[in-house]
Amino acid sequence: MGDFGEWHVGDPIGFGNDTGAPEVPYMSYGPREGEDGDGNDQTPEEIEDNRKRWVSKTLLDEASRLYDEERYPEALTLINLAIENYPARATNWNLKALIVERMGQFDEALSCYDEALKRRPSDKTINCNKAVFLTDRAWEQFESHNIHEASNLVGQALKIYSKIDNYDISDSIFDLKAEIALVNEDYVEAFDCYKHALEIVKDDDELMDEYKRKRDNLLKYFNVKKVRCPRCGKKVPITDSFCIRCGAHIEINNLKQKDVLKKSNWGEATILGSDEDI
Repeated sequence: MGDFGEWHVGDPIGFGNDTGAPEVPYMSYGPREGEDGDGNDQTPEEIEDNRKRWVSKTLLDEASRLYDEERYPEALTLINLAIENYPARATNWNLKALIVERMGQFDEALSCYDEALKRRPSDKTINCNKAVFLTDRAWEQFESHNIHEASNLVGQALKIYSKIDNYDISDSIFDLKAEIALVNEDYVEAFDCYKHALEIVKDDDELMDEYKRKRDNLLKYFNVKKVRCPRCGKKVPITDSFCIRCGAHIEINNLKQKDVLKKSNWGEATILGSDEDI
């Protein structure tokens, strides 16, 4: 942005306290002190575009402050004005998505995330926010016993995460994926999900204990207790995530159904397979 002036206190968008809106630092644009504005090499259109950008940024910052203070209706008023002034800014749409989500307007939140990603499709923060949003909605569907929709939303969230470099995936998505797998009696999938969750929360002792308990509770469904390392061939406990000999990542999703206890409709279990099968 060129050197074309400075901000002054004012109300450039006609947004005053008579509307019942919160107090915000209204700003207007004009020449710097001691300048008459002559010699500005920007066109009137460029000057107006820059004015709208900065008005939008000022409103965005104030809306963000109100969001942090949980003053969501007031924050929504300001972010709508920010979008009105400069709809091309992806962070405006991202903040609106967060605000309306907190207000329970989930369809609009999803629409706002999509608008943000149209403008900045590779943004890590926006993608992660949308993935967390989908995970939260998936939990709601799961708790309402809508397993199919919960699974669909989890799949969408994981697809988003898979496209982000160096992303910080939420352990919650693997916790939910495991719960869905348990409903479907897919104990291998559930066990592997808890292993993934443990890797994510390795610095949180409380969550580590919770996921270890959930993982180890599934051991009763397994007859096979070890798998072979895909790199060095060493037998590794299925509770381990890495081979202690060569460091290779250990997955257990290559186990066959005969390696798992199959529950009957009466809740009984039949032991099939053995450690010698691997």
